[in-house]
Amino acid sequence: MRAPRLRQCPRSARREAGFSLLETLIGLTLTALISASLFGAIQTGSRMWISSEKLDAEQEQARLLQVAMTWLEFAIPDNAMNAEPETLFSGASERLSFVVAGQAGPKDGGFSRLVLETRKSETCSGKTDLVLHWADVTPVYGYPSGERVSRVLLDCMDSVRFNYYGTSSTDTSIAWKPAWRPSGTLPAIISLRASGKGERLQFTARPAFAPAAKQYENVL
Repeated sequence: MRAPRLRQCPRSARREAGFSLLETLIGLTLTALISASLFGAIQTGSRMWISSEKLDAEQEQARLLQVAMTWLEFAIPDNAMNAEPETLFSGASERLSFVVAGQAGPKDGGFSRLVLETRKSETCSGKTDLVLHWADVTPVYGYPSGERVSRVLLDCMDSVRFNYYGTSSTDTSIAWKPAWRPSGTLPAIISLRASGKGERLQFTARPAFAPAAKQYENVL
């Protein structure tokens, strides 16, 4: 008696039955490779985005600092108006306050007070920030009176210092001074030095209304 022959399943039937072990392993390997590539691309894109945001913020801070030093060159001396000297210009090693006329800050006219001062960094422990405070001094049509705005110009620095060069009625010596008391005149040169993040920065301003400023041209 003949043994019954086994019938072979058609190829189409075997395909419908499911994937083989080899096909499943290949699929899983390809999925893992694609997932790893996508994760790496997303991670790289995130780092590039964060870097560009940081660069934009640092560029904006640098631009504002240059603008603030330009405004400083148009500071009004104490003897230019009938006002108490301390209301116009005063300087210390960590704080500088002055008044300018015309377009300064977000306002197109009138008088504005600008204050550059250091403070403990809010983001870096043990570090220093340089902050610009702008305040409206005189009301101008179409602009809210008493408006105030603050911006960080330098952040996470090790040191930020102002120095003043020239003579005044209270100190006639020609030398660099760590402070400039109200005296009716402006310093011929104002220096801002900062160090931090592996850099040393120096900015200078020469107030246009300082007396005999030309004699100090070769100081720096």
